[in-house]
Amino acid sequence: MKKLLNAMLLLSIPSTFITQVVSCKVKEDINSFLNGFSNFQWSNQENGDGIEYDPYDINYQIDSSQSNMNDLGSINPDNYKTYLDYENFSTGFKWPKDIEKQVSTGVPLNKGFMPNGNVASDFGIKSPAQYYRRLNELLNFDPQKDMDAKYAKSNFDIRDREFVAAKTTDSQDDRVNFNLLSYNSQGPSTNRNTIVGSKNPFETTQLNWQFNNVFVGWSGSWYEGPIIPPPADNIESAHKQGAKIYGNIFLDGFHGLTKEMLQGFLKKDEQGNFLIVDKLIEIANYFGFDGWFINNEANGFAADGTILNTNDMLKIVQEFNRKTSLSEDKKIRDLNIIYYQSWANLEYDETSESYTNYNFAKFSKSGYKDNNINKLTSLQLDFGHSPGSYDRFLRENPDYKSSDIYTIIDGGYNVFIHGTYNYKNLIYPFNLNGSEAYDKTRPSSFSGFYDGGSAKFAEAVDNILGKEKKGTIGRYLLKNQINALYNDIIYSGTNMFISNSDKGLNGSEYGEKVRSLSNFASEAISVDPRIHWNNKPKQNVDMIEKIFNYNSNASKTNTSSLGIGSFVREKTVFIDKNIENSFLKTNFSTGGGVNFVEDQNTVFKNYPWLNRRLTDILPTYKWRIFDTKSPDTALPIDEIAGGYDYYDIYNKGNSIVIGSGFDQEGKILPATWDTNKTYGWDIIGTNIKKDNNTLSLVYKDNAPVESKSDVNIRLTFADSEGKPIYQDESKVYKTEKIENLSNDWKRITINLAEENLGLNENKVLARIGLNIKPKSEKFKFNVGELNVQSNNFVTNQQEKNFRIFNPKSEYVIYRNYEDQVKNSIRFNWEVSDENLVDYYQIYVFKDNKWFRIGETSQTAYYLKDLLSDNGIEIGMRPVYKSTGKKGDIYKFKINL
Repeated sequence: MKKLLNAMLLLSIPSTFITQVVSCKVKEDINSFLNGFSNFQWSNQENGDGIEYDPYDINYQIDSSQSNMNDLGSINPDNYKTYLDYENFSTGFKWPKDIEKQVSTGVPLNKGFMPNGNVASDFGIKSPAQYYRRLNELLNFDPQKDMDAKYAKSNFDIRDREFVAAKTTDSQDDRVNFNLLSYNSQGPSTNRNTIVGSKNPFETTQLNWQFNNVFVGWSGSWYEGPIIPPPADNIESAHKQGAKIYGNIFLDGFHGLTKEMLQGFLKKDEQGNFLIVDKLIEIANYFGFDGWFINNEANGFAADGTILNTNDMLKIVQEFNRKTSLSEDKKIRDLNIIYYQSWANLEYDETSESYTNYNFAKFSKSGYKDNNINKLTSLQLDFGHSPGSYDRFLRENPDYKSSDIYTIIDGGYNVFIHGTYNYKNLIYPFNLNGSEAYDKTRPSSFSGFYDGGSAKFAEAVDNILGKEKKGTIGRYLLKNQINALYNDIIYSGTNMFISNSDKGLNGSEYGEKVRSLSNFASEAISVDPRIHWNNKPKQNVDMIEKIFNYNSNASKTNTSSLGIGSFVREKTVFIDKNIENSFLKTNFSTGGGVNFVEDQNTVFKNYPWLNRRLTDILPTYKWRIFDTKSPDTALPIDEIAGGYDYYDIYNKGNSIVIGSGFDQEGKILPATWDTNKTYGWDIIGTNIKKDNNTLSLVYKDNAPVESKSDVNIRLTFADSEGKPIYQDESKVYKTEKIENLSNDWKRITINLAEENLGLNENKVLARIGLNIKPKSEKFKFNVGELNVQSNNFVTNQQEKNFRIFNPKSEYVIYRNYEDQVKNSIRFNWEVSDENLVDYYQIYVFKDNKWFRIGETSQTAYYLKDLLSDNGIEIGMRPVYKSTGKKGDIYKFKINL
């Protein structure tokens, strides 16, 4: 759980803002310092977008002649300078790398907090009287005064979700939760700007939220801020899937945390209450996430109390649980804490008659309980502690179930585990007395500390292809595809399929050669048959024999394939509560891409973009493809695979696809089909007990015109025990109809209410997908939309009354670049009803042409490196949720 330092990050670049009146000399020093930063290079791959981008590329031009234009007039920016003036424009605590990036660009950054804030000397102030003055303390955080706060706020409440009605395997255990501890973005640092998007389509993106109980955004340190909320774009991505996401409090006494640094964390009011409690609640509630993971390693190797007394932390957690439990605000009541501390375990030593880590065990008393409430603190064990090691703790603390305790595995260091590890070792105690190997009566939940997770495999591309073309669209899309592939593998195994016959490996079974590979990720993507290299990399023999041995098996599948999803039952937002009198629609957007389709017709090509606020509900099972005669058997992994297609798009930035993998530019290659089979493709898991709904899927069959497939909707049901009830492979529903759309897309629709399905508690709709009877052997098959809509839903007629008004620009920074002046703009606007809008398209005007330049779900945005012609004209256009239609463009001019 410890994080090593990178000394290069500790540059003494000051970071603060000044609110007090200072002397003219001090003010002169501040202004001189801030104005002394060189231009930020957005093409920088370390902390920029890492890509060259021209906002006025002809590919991004729009035909505005067909759009209604509403002129909102012209405005003057509130601030117009060559740098961000922190003295008069506070963006809260900033560490050196933050300032280096923000001072010359004005870009809103992902948030981080330091308990004591900054000192004035950090800011370049040398006056002895000012040198140690404190600024930006955590307890003084006010989102109304922190000008970055509104950009870092999520606007999407978490959706309700339930278990998918049918279990995928018998081994899935409803009692077991999985928590993912991983980076929110590329690397753990906060000097990222994912909250306002990027022009780099690659990001460390989580795509299988359905199996996660909690995602913990792993970030923070003693020098960049130990208290880190998850970025808003990742919060919204999680919440759309119904998944929880926590901020991280990382108190790291192993690498530099001192007692003095925690003064602001441990301040009390006159009654002796810790002030930090209210602030942690306020931060979570304002930014819109679901709780905190406390990683308390404050004392390092020293004795308790050297830096932080555990009893103080216990009181903080107790007070947090009490105050949240008694709140009248449901969002605050639902906030929770997961607690870990150094060497955390719950083992009991019979000789000394005490817990091995007594300070950790006493956090069983940190919850809150009354006649109506019983809120517990989830407890995270350290590495190496097994399920069943805390039996005495459970007997003494009956409010805790074994599944409230989390074991953990380090999948960041032990990268070789992904897709093959036998997670039973983390869930069930060994059975010493029975015939079964594991005692399944007392399961533990478990966590994965994965740091970069599946993105580690994506980053390994550079080890194979070198640094040439490292910053190109094709390279980044390839990384995106590998990240998605290995994110699926983590949960569904190397065969990308979950079945009762899946087998995994115990630690010793990997063999020393595989375990000791210096770069397992590079070796894995070199041999994975779903990645089609132009020049095949050298293949490691041990990898082929132990991990990817599909060529040695008649089934063309790997002998060892096991993912988290074999043990953790997936959840879904496609439930009656979310659909009744409404609808759920998804285009499966991952929140980024290299093209963008606005209205199923307008295509912006070679348009790199990333904004995870535009993530849709993601597919539960895009990898679950099978012969309908054998729905629990994986298909040959070198012939057919589910994935994301970033070139064949129905709406937004991608569709989902059946292909055989992707090439070196990230483009999907055709699958190999057997024309004697009918293929089932389960796409979305559901738990729908009411049949008063209409469902539709939009698909594209890329087979030759003369040999298009027979395509039908596939429904799978579940009985009251969660066992799947499969439909006949040739089933055609009586209301099933197919509609031809543009660009060879088709919409297939059925009305469940007219099918006499008899849905109820004993027959629940559990999966929605397609049956495909191919007539050609080589083609890819795409799905671009899935919609489940209540038959009682009425399209919101208020769309016609929607309007945008009152645009403002809070800051414009202008910088000289050789013979050009480039402008970076922070701006916002108001709307009549934000609930009507899926997202906003952003345009900029130049040389009598409008260009598509961005997209966001917020009413605040940031644009960079724009040219001025007596000002800059910007346009915003809503895209409505219920219809997917574009509204009018609202334009305004910033006078410069």
